[in-house]
Amino acid sequence: MVHPGERFSQEVSLSPQLVAASARAVGDSNPVHHDPAFASSTRFGHVIASGAHTTALLLGLAASHFSKNGGMLGLEFWVRFRRPIYADETIRLDWLVVKAVPNDRLGGTVVHLRGRIKGRDGATAVGAKGRVLVTSLLYSTGGRPTTRREKRAFATAGSPQDRVIPNTPLLVLARREEPFVPERRLRAARPVAHRREPVSGRRRG
Repeated sequence: MVHPGERFSQEVSLSPQLVAASARAVGDSNPVHHDPAFASSTRFGHVIASGAHTTALLLGLAASHFSKNGGMLGLEFWVRFRRPIYADETIRLDWLVVKAVPNDRLGGTVVHLRGRIKGRDGATAVGAKGRVLVTSLLYSTGGRPTTRREKRAFATAGSPQDRVIPNTPLLVLARREEPFVPERRLRAARPVAHRREPVSGRRRG
């Protein structure tokens, strides 16, 4: 069960090597993340961690926490970068559960979160908000629901973000598409309107 007011956190020690490798791994070649000489000439004075790196750490903590006892799907996250995080810092990741709303349509509980990353000086470097779905509808039985509740939720899903696509590398909420009908079948199915020839008042003899 998820309860409002629940908190969870983690401390992470960064290093210049880790910061540089993480930036390169996501395609961020900005030298401020891996070149000390360049970074010393900037307003920061030292190498700083990339936003993709620190955000991934924060989102990863949320995913790890909620997936311990069941399934978890991220719905949306919002972040704000307040100050730089340096490559040699030990940072603290924090999440707070603001509210938890049962959602029968999605087959689980939508959890509203507020999070932050605090630097070594105790100030907030990154602020965050997010929503995740805590659910049991992550199937491991060939992609089909097994329990009565799962079958009902799967069968009645009718709009975008209703149906969980199982056994995929990325766990996403997907829309149920209408079946594809070839154009030639559509043309064949349309009723043909017959034109009536005008009737002349004079009979042909």
